[in-house]
Amino acid sequence: PGQRPPEQMVHEWKNYAVLANPYPILPLHLTIVAGSHTPQQIGVVMEDFLELAYYLEGFTVFYNGPRSGASAPDHLHFQAGMGDHLPFWDDPLVSSGIGKISSGMGEMEVFFSEGLRKFMMIQGYYPDQQSFYDLAGFARLLFQPEFLACHFKGSEDSGSFQEPEWNWLCRYVRGRWSLAIFPRRAHRPACFFQEDPAKRLISPGALDMGGLLIMPRKKDFNRLTEEDVTAVFQEVSPEEKDWNLFRDKFPQIR
Repeated sequence: PGQRPPEQMVHEWKNYAVLANPYPILPLHLTIVAGSHTPQQIGVVMEDFLELAYYLEGFTVFYNGPRSGASAPDHLHFQAGMGDHLPFWDDPLVSSGIGKISSGMGEMEVFFSEGLRKFMMIQGYYPDQQSFYDLAGFARLLFQPEFLACHFKGSEDSGSFQEPEWNWLCRYVRGRWSLAIFPRRAHRPACFFQEDPAKRLISPGALDMGGLLIMPRKKDFNRLTEEDVTAVFQEVSPEEKDWNLFRDKFPQIR
């Protein structure tokens, strides 16, 4: 707290500080930081992540795993911003499903994208205030060892728990949950490491995977091509064979 600028307002929630992001990408862009230096490990605080989406209804709450685009792997934090400004929620990207998975409270639908940015979507209608606990039960399937072994890589920056490389987007609107999970195979695309003129400072995180490709240098933005964007997402998303293992394993462990 002593390192924050004096104009930074703070809202305390549980053991987090809800802050205005000093470099906003979305309107009403918030950063929600843990009160101590704790590694980025969504599996430990998944209920907090989903509860936050419930209380910030209409916002997109998002999370970047260690080495998954823009992140601070040594300090647990989430972010949130107005969901209507993220193209992802309006695009018909989900093309295949495995049907419904039942739980004690109801059913969730699980879908898998076959597009350029591969992701898994969990959706369901749960108007009850405690529904984020049930959704967390679905999401915890992702942490079963045999499922993680499909292709997720552990991060060397994640401490003792091998946090996969992934990005999460979540929102809650009028009783309906939508949780999207983007597995990763690379922290950054090849163009990030190349020398000019090929170099592009692109390190896609959750918002980039959701359709807002953020670039810190204007010159990189001005010369970005469709081929560049395609290459970026192909290089950070799972390979087809790994994605098929990921998708096909899911019904076996439910």
